[in-house]
Amino acid sequence: LDKLLLLKAELGSLKEIAQSADNRSTIRTVGDLKNAWQPHLGEAKRIGTEAFSEKVRAWTASDAILAELTALWDKVTLDIDFLTTMLGSMSAPTHLEDFGSRLTPAQNARGEEGFRNFEKIIEGIDAFTRTRSALILLDISATPSGPGVELSEKAFAVFQEIEELKRRYLR
Repeated sequence: LDKLLLLKAELGSLKEIAQSADNRSTIRTVGDLKNAWQPHLGEAKRIGTEAFSEKVRAWTASDAILAELTALWDKVTLDIDFLTTMLGSMSAPTHLEDFGSRLTPAQNARGEEGFRNFEKIIEGIDAFTRTRSALILLDISATPSGPGVELSEKAFAVFQEIEELKRRYLR
């Protein structure tokens, strides 16, 4: 779950950078875009590879949501590779206004599809974490309380864990 939240944060950072590039506030050249995107692309790929390890892939047979997320991650990996290659092929001093004109219509469409896939996996991670949080709460409410341990104490402990995850990974 931690890795998925980290992946969501990295992909969210890419989206924010893309919006910043649209505003031309701090990103004016392809070099600026490379400097801003490449660390996040590399980190997202590293985190996603760990999050969707072979061990996790073994669980997809019994978890439809996880299977869907894993299949989407496979697409996102290709999107990250495409964006990395595309950025690497451009000259750093190229102004962003000229960037789009140097791409073929197919490359533009492929880049747009990549960002749609980023959005889909971010939404999928949200759905997955909400589902898992609900299942954890249901499991806790179905578990008989141990000696001296009240259900409200267990619920509060889960709440604290969720808040800690939010504090650490959601910016």
